[in-house]
Formats: sequence, structure tokens, C-alpha cells
Amino acid sequence: PVTILLQLVDMFMYFVGIVSGLNLSKNIFLRFSPSLVFFTPLIISIIFYSFINILKSSVFVPLEKLRSLTIMYALLLLLTALTFVILESINSTMINMAIALGVGAFGSFLYAIFYLKTQFGFYLLKTNVTLFTLYSVLLVVGVNYFSNFNLSQKLLLFGVYLFSVKFLFRLNYLDLILGKFYAKLLKIAKI
Repeated sequence: PVTILLQLVDMFMYFVGIVSGLNLSKNIFLRFSPSLVFFTPLIISIIFYSFINILKSSVFVPLEKLRSLTIMYALLLLLTALTFVILESINSTMINMAIALGVGAFGSFLYAIFYLKTQFGFYLLKTNVTLFTLYSVLLVVGVNYFSNFNLSQKLLLFGVYLFSVKFLFRLNYLDLILGKFYAKLLKIAKI
């Protein structure tokens, strides 16, 4: 979707340049397309870091669990640094830091989930929401980084994804089409 958006911006700038008589062709797609590989790990890290931040302000600080909060942030820093060092020793590329941020945020979030479960018996995520999240992350990472799927294979994977979501959340396809999926997801997660 982002590549299509960048190509559309290039086409728009080209046509505006023709109409106005100015040279507005910036080749935005060619300039910025190498950076698209950073989006997925950075979005994953931002999502899990936002969960950590919400847990900090709504659970750890009000309950005065500052030691656990410090451990959670130290784990975030240590996992990020350790993952970065390991990835740099394997292959030195720019994406290593983005992946390390994602792994650090995910590991810290897992610590918070297990801490809440062991100390308070509180399940932060239900099983189907956890499976949905893990399956979504694995699908996005697998399609974007570990294989060269053509369009028909990506569409097939997306169909399998929708089919599995149907069983995880006991949905019918009309719910997916009408957008009721998110309402049911929030109801199941009790958010």
C-alpha cells in the first residue's frame, strides 16, 4: 500500500508539472522506496511500546510497582541492545536497529503480561487475541522479509488469514465485510 501511495504521488506531481509547465517530477518513489523495509518492525515496536506505556500509567504507577516498572524498561533497553549486537554480528545492515526495537518492545511487553498474570492473576490478553496478534505479526514479517511472494500468493495468504480469523473470533464473512470485526474484537478483549 505504501509503494502504491508513493507511485501515485509521483504520477500526481508529473501531471501537475505538465499542466503548470514546471518541472515537479521528484521521483519520490525511487528516493524513498528503500526505506519501506523499516516500516513493519518500527510499527510493531511502536505498538508494543504503546502497550507498555499504557500499562505503566494505568497499572504499575497507580499500584506503586516501580521496581517492576524499572525492570520492564531495563528489559526493553537490554533486549534491544542485545538483539542489535547479535544482528550486527550476523549482517551489518540499517534494518537491524528497527528489528532490535521491535524485539525489545515485544520482550518487555511479554514481561509485563507475565508479571500481571503471576502477581494479580489478571489476564491482559485473551487467547484468541494473543493468537491473532502473533499470527498477524508472523504473517506480515514472513511476507515482507522472508520470501518473494507474487501477488497471487499474497492474495492466497490473505484469504487464509481471513479464514483463520473467522475461526479465531467465530465470525461470519459478513461481519468482516461490514466492519463488525473490530467491534467484536474489542468486545472479546473487553477494552
